[in-house]
Formats: sequence, structure tokens, C-alpha cells
Amino acid sequence: MTQSEKWNLYLEALKGPFQKLAKLEFLWPDGTVNFVVDNNPDNPKSRAFIQDGTLTVNFNNGQRRNASVTLANIDGAFSYEVNKIWFGTQVRLSEGLVLPNGEEFYLPQGVFYIKDPQEAVDP
Repeated sequence: MTQSEKWNLYLEALKGPFQKLAKLEFLWPDGTVNFVVDNNPDNPKSRAFIQDGTLTVNFNNGQRRNASVTLANIDGAFSYEVNKIWFGTQVRLSEGLVLPNGEEFYLPQGVFYIKDPQEAVDP
């Protein structure tokens, strides 16, 4: 399927009920992907992803996008190392939806740096 066909399916899917997807790609310093977490229910590890999150965009000079994400590890569904989430780590955020044909379609929202990471442990 061409990118143009995917885009048309995406626009069509927005007209009705759809499932919103989000994906975080934690990057190495050279820009390659270290590990990925998402909220696609077809992914068996998706329950480890977003408990809550926001993306704000402003069109003034300076910082234009700001994202706040709370990760959850429900029932230990995903064993990521919390020590890999450090201040200054680059994270690529993409949002999208599941197309009517069942394929994922993501739009990149930006690459962000982790600022003020907090850990809440609930044994």
C-alpha cells in the first residue's frame, strides 16, 4: 500500500470511531532506537505503556512542544529497566491510529528530552 493510500485511509478513519495509538521510542545518543513501548492492544506488552499523558503545542518561539507521560507496568507486563530512563534521554513520540485494514498508522510528534523523571514504586 502506498503512503498516499495510507493517508487516505487515515483521513477516512478519523470520520468515525477509532482507536488512538501512541508510541515512545527511547533513543541511543546516536539517534538509533534503544527500546519501544506503545499502547496498541495487539501488542502483548502494551499494558506497560501509557497510564496518562498530554501533548501541548504552542507556536511561540522557543520550546514549541511539551509532552508529559506516565508509564505504568500493570501486572509486571513489561520488564523495562527503570534505570534506563534518565534525565536527558531522547524520546521520539508518535501518535496515530489503527487503520480500517488493521494496520498501524503513526504521525511523528517530535523528539523530546526527558526532564524531571520521577519513579513511583508500588510493590
